[in-house]
Amino acid sequence: MAFARFCYNDQWIERIPPVEKIYMNEVMRGRPITGEVFDRMLHVVPKVVGTGPSKSWRLVLCLLWESGFRKSDKMKFSWDDERKKNQFGRLMPDNTQ
Repeated sequence: MAFARFCYNDQWIERIPPVEKIYMNEVMRGRPITGEVFDRMLHVVPKVVGTGPSKSWRLVLCLLWESGFRKSDKMKFSWDDERKKNQFGRLMPDNTQ
């Protein structure tokens, strides 16, 4: 909810979406990664996806890292709004741009 309020306050979204109940019996898949692993992931992005799309992939990784969203949450996002597209750039560390 904190990220949704942040987006609303910065006028990235028109309203705060309704919150779905989280069931506690859901099993966590995977494991949280460390800052060191995340930095290594950012470093190898160009080798994995190529230099062309690497900036957008780093942006998505930084968004997921900073927000705590899961990959499945990211799949629901839309980047089609040109007015708000570049505002996420401030989430990226300086050494990844």
